[in-house]
Amino acid sequence: MALRLSCPCGARLFGRTGDDLVTEVRLHLEADHASRQYQDDEILSMAVPIPDRLLP
Repeated sequence: MALRLSCPCGARLFGRTGDDLVTEVRLHLEADHASRQYQDDEILSMAVPIPDRLLP
């Protein structure tokens, strides 16, 4: 199962694994929400599992 996280700004972030998703979220935060900081477990708790076939 892959993971998806929808940011309140409208961005949809995806990862094949939890580590992949955390990396994507951190890159997004750095680029668009520099004042926001989250721990890895917080990011993963907001993620929704999705079937791998739904990855973009």
